[in-house]
Amino acid sequence: MRLAKAMDLDAILGRVLGRVERKAFVTPTDGIDDATERQVSGEVLRQVGAPGADVDALREQVRQLRSDGTITPRREAILLLSIAAHPAVADYAAMARSIADEEYAVLAEGGPHLASRRAVVLHHRAVLAFLMHRYEVALDLETRSVELAPWPDSLANILAVLLRLGEEGRARDLLAQMPNGFGNSMAQSVHDFIRNDPDLELLRDALPSPSEEAPCDTLLH
Repeated sequence: MRLAKAMDLDAILGRVLGRVERKAFVTPTDGIDDATERQVSGEVLRQVGAPGADVDALREQVRQLRSDGTITPRREAILLLSIAAHPAVADYAAMARSIADEEYAVLAEGGPHLASRRAVVLHHRAVLAFLMHRYEVALDLETRSVELAPWPDSLANILAVLLRLGEEGRARDLLAQMPNGFGNSMAQSVHDFIRNDPDLELLRDALPSPSEEAPCDTLLH
């Protein structure tokens, strides 16, 4: 399937690359949640991938973590949408509801990380569209996410969407521009996705060997 005529792919990819200010943009690691929240989140996500996982029990566990004050409402929503999105669950209606809850929490919190957290919301909406095979919608949402705050997950998803749309050449062109457009550390993170994600397998022959990777940009740490 090719892109609909109404979607100008050159304009979209221009938007992806054109809104970056190398010394100014905010990455999702800014304002990251505390260590306890990261730890319990990791434990929940490991459980959902285990054979015979009790999805209802996991959801209740997440809600209890929020009730106890261990995680924020935003993290609760992200964990619940992650559970819903897992291939063993594939509850896309529940995922959509959790994304709405995440967006509400982000807007309610506000603060200096509003833009980067809104970018994560758009990314999650794009993942939902991708899972539902609405690839053009996913591409639009990921582009808007990158415009708010470029980060590897969204860039990798844009490549995956382009491949699903039969635009391998465009995906390769965008991949080649990432080091100059977004910096070496961002590009290396995308390269890691390509090495490990079956949806990006077609691009593996375009990657440099690890020894040829350029050094990370200190600005992005």
